[in-house]
Amino acid sequence: MAYFDSQQRRTLTRAISYKGHRFTEEIISHTIWLYYRFALSLRNVSEVLSQRGILLSYEAIRYWTKKFGLNFAWEIKKRSGILMKSAW
Repeated sequence: MAYFDSQQRRTLTRAISYKGHRFTEEIISHTIWLYYRFALSLRNVSEVLSQRGILLSYEAIRYWTKKFGLNFAWEIKKRSGILMKSAW
């Protein structure tokens, strides 16, 4: 699966409201993408982002994945065609 370009990320995040969060929607969505795409631990995601100059605690990442993760993962699967239709 390829990384989303900026236009695809904007349409993906329109349904999700990031209002009231300290970091921008690009940082939050990139963090969630790293967590789900590469199956990294929360601390590993924090370490990867700290190497890019973004300092986050693993608790913030845990909160974001809990709050936004299901919608984000659902959209990723929908875009990649992985969702299976029910045969029942």
